[in-house]
Amino acid sequence: MTAKFKDDSIESLKPLENEDEIVKYICTNYHVYTPNESNVRILYSSQQNTAKDVFNEITDLIKKSITSNKNSLYYSKKEQLNFGIDSSEILKNLKKRFNNNADFVKNVLEDKSFAKLLQKLDDKLRIVIKDGSVVIGEETEFERFTRTKLIALYYALFIVNLGDINESEIIDLPGLFSDFCDGDGEDRKGINEYLEKCRYQKISEKNIFDMFTVFAVFFEKF
Repeated sequence: MTAKFKDDSIESLKPLENEDEIVKYICTNYHVYTPNESNVRILYSSQQNTAKDVFNEITDLIKKSITSNKNSLYYSKKEQLNFGIDSSEILKNLKKRFNNNADFVKNVLEDKSFAKLLQKLDDKLRIVIKDGSVVIGEETEFERFTRTKLIALYYALFIVNLGDINESEIIDLPGLFSDFCDGDGEDRKGINEYLEKCRYQKISEKNIFDMFTVFAVFFEKF
């Protein structure tokens, strides 16, 4: 909980005059889960509700692009749609590219722990859309709408709409990074707008999953 969110939450409670009003406020803004009568826990705050709404908004945009956007790379496709990258194929291509750098190939690209890391990141990014339902990793029913899931879902939306993106404006990785994060400044939102709406951290160059996702988009584009 950030200091600002804490202060805002406290301020929102000040106008409430009695216990009944506080209870009503909590019930309106929070989901209360009670596994048993002796263990009452508040699991989802209003921010999780917002994250769920954003998740549904992005899902609807993907479905809309598939059915109505003729520039979409997936326009009118009826079969199951799979998003994600083949980490083993990336390693293979990188070995070819850096075949003159024996130390890098041996110490990094052929390192088993590095390969496992790439696979774990790819698993988090893997999206399947079939019959209108969304699968992230192996999850089909979402109890929590996490930052990682929202980024993965936005990645799928971005890939679906790559045909709309003007290649003259995105000539390199920094340009793609900017477009992915901030959108086009007009109709298309960037991932950061969605993340901020949910009170999640914006895309960070220090976050390995964030950068893996951007590189995955880059491999799709170039």
